[in-house]
Amino acid sequence: MKILGKSWHREEPEWWAEFLQQWNYIVYLRVRKVAWVTSIYPILALPILWTVRLTSNSSHSLVLPICLTSVLGGMAVISAYTLFTSQPLSDTRCLTKRHRTAIITYTACFLVHIHLIMIIMWLIAGVVTQYLIGFIVYCVFFFRPSRIGYITYALSILSFFLCVNTLPFPVIYTRVEHLSATYLSGILSFWFGIVVSDSLFQARIREFLNQRTIEKQTISLTKAYNDIHELNEKLRAENFRMNYELSIARHIQEMILPEQCELDEIEFLEVAALMSPATEVGGDYFDVLVDNDTHRATIAIGDVTGHGLESGIFTVMLQAAVGLIHNCHEYSPKEVLNTLNKLLYHNAKRMQSDKCVTFVLLQYDRGKVKICGQHETIILVRHTGKLEIIDTAPLGFMLGLEPNISPFVQEKEIYLDRGDGLVLYTDGIVEAMNSEQETYGIDRLEAAIVANYNRSAKEIREAIAEDVMNFIGVAPIDDDITLLVIKQI
Repeated sequence: MKILGKSWHREEPEWWAEFLQQWNYIVYLRVRKVAWVTSIYPILALPILWTVRLTSNSSHSLVLPICLTSVLGGMAVISAYTLFTSQPLSDTRCLTKRHRTAIITYTACFLVHIHLIMIIMWLIAGVVTQYLIGFIVYCVFFFRPSRIGYITYALSILSFFLCVNTLPFPVIYTRVEHLSATYLSGILSFWFGIVVSDSLFQARIREFLNQRTIEKQTISLTKAYNDIHELNEKLRAENFRMNYELSIARHIQEMILPEQCELDEIEFLEVAALMSPATEVGGDYFDVLVDNDTHRATIAIGDVTGHGLESGIFTVMLQAAVGLIHNCHEYSPKEVLNTLNKLLYHNAKRMQSDKCVTFVLLQYDRGKVKICGQHETIILVRHTGKLEIIDTAPLGFMLGLEPNISPFVQEKEIYLDRGDGLVLYTDGIVEAMNSEQETYGIDRLEAAIVANYNRSAKEIREAIAEDVMNFIGVAPIDDDITLLVIKQI
């Protein structure tokens, strides 16, 4: 829909039709505003016109005032018809063919009436000011740079100069004095009208494009917000599912670890254990499997690299394998370690995992302990309070890194007397840090053991745990903490 004909643009951009729809809506609103003025103006102007006419005792003909009255009255009728035959519009989508017809009809009548009023006023008093002002108003309100718009503009200029050259000047003026001034004022008026109206039209285009850009950005941002909201909902649901699965995995991991009530049933050893994972599922592992009838036990402790669900799976594999081996009664710790390594190595390849495990196995048989595997040092505390540090580095190799570690696996034997004890731990204890970035260290652990060596295994465990937690303070715990205290009865 185009009021003044085809667009002046030869190649219309994709937004042009949408802009014209908005422009026509704006013009319609302007038509209604101008229509109110042109319908009310005669009611005020005509009484004044005839009052002046009757009181002036003029002998001039009544033809021109009657013509002026008819023109103003006709415009008032057209304006009233435009106002009351169509309802105000709420937005651009409500613009119909009937509204477009009203716009074209009114603007054409308005332009014609401007010319008629100019001719009548010129014949009456040689005044063209009303015409020039009216034409500027017409341009500012209705003009659009298009082919028909410029043709209409050119015809209006031609009409103006034709009237000036063909109609006689009133007797109060002389043609020589006022003809040049009339030409000049007409040229300036037309030029001013076209410049102002074109500037306003271009400003409207820029405003439309800016608004369109903002709307597109708003739509894009809204879509991005909706996408982010949808993604957050999916992530929330996924996190809930993962947390639920992790809680199940942690529960399973806790179920396969020996409970304290189970450890209390051991007749020949005092055993106390503590394990605190840093996340839902830890990578630390320990187990104590006993045979009270034969006074045999299999004790194991390990640390899978990292923590989380994948590390937890490795601990479950270790527990299952160690339990099976213990029930074989007679086994060689060296062979067990090689077998465990092959199991973890092949499973890690299947899982495409780079996890590995530091692991030490203790085979207890009536006070004799065979130690095999590489892990943290084992602290042996004699009943006299003397400490012996057992370095496990020469006794094995990390499980799951190489397919064959048999050249690195060795055994070490120790003997426990009544009151002697063993303290096994993971690196989460000695590498625990406080808020000042200091590590707990092996020295503090040894001091805590020496200070409590003559107490029960549970009391030693509680004393060490309390000392570690007091050292950490408010600092976050970044690694799993596992402690195993064993005393010979």
